[in-house]
Amino acid sequence: ATLGLDWTKFGQVLTEINLWYLLLTPLVYAMNITFSVLRWQAILKQWDIEPGTWKLWKIYLISSFWGNFLPSTIGGDGYRFLALRSLPNAGKTKIFSSLLLDRLYGYVALVIIHFIVVVIYWRDLQNSTFLLGVELAILAAAIVLGIMGLGVGHFFNSRNSETSASGWLARVVNKTSEIFTLFKGQNWRISASGLF
Repeated sequence: ATLGLDWTKFGQVLTEINLWYLLLTPLVYAMNITFSVLRWQAILKQWDIEPGTWKLWKIYLISSFWGNFLPSTIGGDGYRFLALRSLPNAGKTKIFSSLLLDRLYGYVALVIIHFIVVVIYWRDLQNSTFLLGVELAILAAAIVLGIMGLGVGHFFNSRNSETSASGWLARVVNKTSEIFTLFKGQNWRISASGLF
């Protein structure tokens, strides 16, 4: 990757970098991890799993390493799943549900931030019909997913749920993860023709 690199220009670019940005980066990263840990801790508390903030912070840092080191971010979630297995009240369904719900909340936050940025750069978007079409497609998908989420939430709220989690979204995720856990016990046979 560095065979064709012009080291003189590279050194010149390094000297032009504002050092305050480099010093600010670890602080912003630590804040990101801290907010993610607090969000995950609030989710885990719904299922009476309380490992403590410092332990979750360590688990999240190690899972971030695995998420960056392995080819996909699933490795980080896998580590978080395994790290919580030894805790009391931490069944497979509850841990999987907490990870799924954490990802869902992260996605919702990303969509919200996305639309805030769209408002800021609205004039630039109006100059590109392609980007405007992409933004309208993202908006339509977000609306459809939101309506589906509310519909599923209404469905599970209208039924008497015996789960210990509070809130309709927690019950939806819990029910979904119970289905995935049930699939695990099945004997699945996949042939090459079944993949196409």
